[in-house]
Amino acid sequence: MRLQNQVEKFLFLIIFITSFQIITGLAHAAAFDNIVVILMENHGINEIIGTATYMTNLANSNSLATHYTGVVHPSEGNYVAMIGGDTFGFTSDCGYCPWRTNAPNIIDRIEASGRTWKAFAEDASGSGTCSFQPPRGGDHFAFITFSDLNTPSRCANFLTTSSSTDAEFISALNAPNPPNFVWLTPIDNNNMHDNSVSSGDSYIANLVPQILNSTMFKTRNATLLIVFDEGNDACPSGGSGDCVYTVFAGPVAKKNYTSAISYNHYSFLKTIETVWNLPSLTSNDAGATAMTEFFTGFSGGNNDFSVLVNPTSGNVEQGMQTTVKITASGPASTVTLSQSGCPASTTCTFNPTSGSSPSTSTLTIISTSSTPTGTFSINILANNGTATRSAPFSLTVTPPLPFDFNVSLTTASVSVNPGNSTSNVVSVNLFSGSPQSVSLSANCPSGITCTFIPSSGNPSFSSTLNILTSSSTPLNTYTIIVIGTSGSTTRTSSFSLDVTNSIQQSSNYTLNWAGFDWDGAGEVTVTLNGHSLGSLPLSASTQNAQVFTPFSQDISSYVVQGTNTLAFQHANSDCGVNDNVRNLQVTSGSTVVYSNSTELTLNCTQSLTYTFNAQGIVSGLFDFSISTPSSTSVGKGSTVSTTIDVVAVSGTPQPVSLSVTCPSSVTCTVSPVSGTPPFSSTLQITTTNSTSLGDIPVTISAISGSASKTSTVTVTVSSGIPEIRDYLLWGLAGIIVLGCLAIIMKKIAGA
Repeated sequence: MRLQNQVEKFLFLIIFITSFQIITGLAHAAAFDNIVVILMENHGINEIIGTATYMTNLANSNSLATHYTGVVHPSEGNYVAMIGGDTFGFTSDCGYCPWRTNAPNIIDRIEASGRTWKAFAEDASGSGTCSFQPPRGGDHFAFITFSDLNTPSRCANFLTTSSSTDAEFISALNAPNPPNFVWLTPIDNNNMHDNSVSSGDSYIANLVPQILNSTMFKTRNATLLIVFDEGNDACPSGGSGDCVYTVFAGPVAKKNYTSAISYNHYSFLKTIETVWNLPSLTSNDAGATAMTEFFTGFSGGNNDFSVLVNPTSGNVEQGMQTTVKITASGPASTVTLSQSGCPASTTCTFNPTSGSSPSTSTLTIISTSSTPTGTFSINILANNGTATRSAPFSLTVTPPLPFDFNVSLTTASVSVNPGNSTSNVVSVNLFSGSPQSVSLSANCPSGITCTFIPSSGNPSFSSTLNILTSSSTPLNTYTIIVIGTSGSTTRTSSFSLDVTNSIQQSSNYTLNWAGFDWDGAGEVTVTLNGHSLGSLPLSASTQNAQVFTPFSQDISSYVVQGTNTLAFQHANSDCGVNDNVRNLQVTSGSTVVYSNSTELTLNCTQSLTYTFNAQGIVSGLFDFSISTPSSTSVGKGSTVSTTIDVVAVSGTPQPVSLSVTCPSSVTCTVSPVSGTPPFSSTLQITTTNSTSLGDIPVTISAISGSASKTSTVTVTVSSGIPEIRDYLLWGLAGIIVLGCLAIIMKKIAGA
């Protein structure tokens, strides 16, 4: 019995140790032990996804990085960066220029860790020797750029493979003990450099199944990376950068997984270094974000993050300011921002200074007249408590330029029937120097009334020029000159105004567009000229998630003559996905009035605005605007007056009635109380001695039929200090006189 118990204990111990080793081995497993890398050429992700059938399906069923970017143009610098962690200035596609740098590279790190490697190039000469020469030299095969690889033992790993079958490459993957790191550079007739997307897709469709069915992928923790060197400087959903197709496949890659976290070619190095615990090569890969989120079973986790600066450089005049967008990407963690290198007599502040990644912050750089001129490197630092990442921003400070501005118009010509109104939008943009007030005017002829809202401002600003004709305005084509004046500086812009009887009312206007991920009830509000077209979709629509859905609206009732403003505003909910808009079109019958196919970003913090010009609105919806000063002041027991301006902005002018709302102990009147735009009314505000000190609101309401507008004037009530001062002075004078009389009387009595 004792022997049986000892045997049972021994067997239990063996089972326990074996189970522990299995569990520990699984938990300790790297994201991958073997990696195969295929470099394709010169296409952005938007050119592949949805066009290349096999590669699209491969991406959808495996792991896709939608914001992985190249680091430079043209090809050579990207290949060098993926091997060495820097371009080293090799960005001109030198061709066959071997052994140009003695910088360390990823092969040094791989060999030092005891791992093996092979690098294949299709149809290369000198296979296995240091005379190895791919068809594109080092442009597409950066290994021969690094001089420390110029040894017989290392050159033995530079291998050719047939471009028609890649038999030698596939044979290496089927070896009993395949290399840990395998690279393949296809020829230009396979990698989409010289062949079509469909041809390159067929090449990948033939090659990838052989890779995934190889010994390496059947028996090892292996992954396949297919990536392009560079693209077309475009990204999905209107993002910035040079986004390229980047897909991980194989047994350790996650299935049906997509990430929009920002990565680049340095992240490729960072991923290998993180998974295999290798030292970094340069600050570029050290500061990059590892792509371990795409792999299952990686015990190291992914607490890494990256910081990006957009733009990476900028100019500012002395006494002016500029802003920079800072983005921290990676797993959720609190990232705190700081900087070094801000020039003297300059403030550099972040708003916010910290946030949970992924997050954005704005760096505001404010220079002064004492800020030294020159170019400065400001280092942006991001710390999440365990690691610090950095990104540089180059700031050039220049001497101040004299103030100047320019004036431009949205529309070069507009038409209107006599007795109707139209409009044009004026843009006054800062050209140089510190902003100063610019006043607007126009040379409108007799019989035409021109009103600017606003009539002045500090550039850059926009103003709406409302043009009202009368029934007796002569038919003619007029040149309207818009004049911007600031001191002695005058800038002009002109447009053509055609007063004609030939405009006919269009029967209808239709708005069409496609919205991405419009799945939540009422998550986007659409307005035209300030009138709501509704909040869409009308109900929760899960079928719209992650796809573009077409929408259509009849907007005939709200289109006005001249410039129309269309806006999309996202609700403060469902903020995780951009609800982008594309293929927007306004039609009138069979005529396309406006079209914009560009995909533009719409989310909780970024709205969208479009403007289009419509003609032929003879009897459209009447609308108007009112304007008043934003504030004024008055003493107790006093009266102040200000002006209310009422102008028509669309349709045939109709009478507008005015009313005013005042707090108690304040009397407010308007005169006249009504009129047909354009007209002005005087607002008179009278306080009493019992009126409370401080700011009080006075609200002006304007009504015409179903249209109503309001404007509020903030009135600051003061105590009438000058009157109190006068009383004090008189009182003091009286005390002095009485004192003098008392002294005189005392002397007389003493005498």
